[in-house]
Amino acid sequence: MSLETCRLCGDIFDFKYEYNNDSLLCQNCLMDEEKIIEYVQNFLDSNNSNMLRAQIYKKIGVSTRHLQQLLDEEKIKLDNIDIETFCISCGEITNNQICDKCKITFKYEASKLSKILPNGL
Repeated sequence: MSLETCRLCGDIFDFKYEYNNDSLLCQNCLMDEEKIIEYVQNFLDSNNSNMLRAQIYKKIGVSTRHLQQLLDEEKIKLDNIDIETFCISCGEITNNQICDKCKITFKYEASKLSKILPNGL
């Protein structure tokens, strides 16, 4: 464990890395999702360029996993920023959950299956 300063409220807390929580936010701030959403949205609104999730993490302390969860659940809006994410199939960097290459592959595989199965898909 190490001491860190909460990027949201400024309090000092014991940071313990855990796979499911590596945010540089204290427990009180992590428990207040509305506060986090507002914090992230304000940051994104004031930075209108392409950013990597790792850059956002470094600047505001919200973990890349947490940021991705907020994006997936559409709790934050991205009007002027393209945030890279990773394709859930192949791991390539994309702006969607599935890259264009995998989408084409999935469509091709689905069409093959629909021809093989007696009643289609």
